[in-house]
Amino acid sequence: MRPSKRFGKYTLAKPTGSLEEALAALRVEFAASLPERRDSLSNAWRDLTDRGWDTESQNAAYHAVHSLAGAAETFGFSEIGQAARALNDCLHDLLEANNHSADQRAVAQQLYDTLATALADAVS
Repeated sequence: MRPSKRFGKYTLAKPTGSLEEALAALRVEFAASLPERRDSLSNAWRDLTDRGWDTESQNAAYHAVHSLAGAAETFGFSEIGQAARALNDCLHDLLEANNHSADQRAVAQQLYDTLATALADAVS
């Protein structure tokens, strides 16, 4: 029986195994979440383009990309992480500018396409 610690109504089991094992388990969990993250990002991007790049849709797409960017690199999915980081930075700049051209949107679209391809490769 593993020793545990009580926090209010919650009992937390003391972890067993190494840090490497824990990180490997988290990596597997993250990899399993990629199809859902891909679909969430795809839906956010579709809303963004369908709604004419309104602020609400830009924020939703930005947050979907932002969470993916940090997590992907943390768990060893560097291609996804780099593509997400580039799109994240682009969307951040567009949100701050609050007025952007068709050329800037085209750059964002290219970055999204690169990220979508990296996600598709990782999921297949």
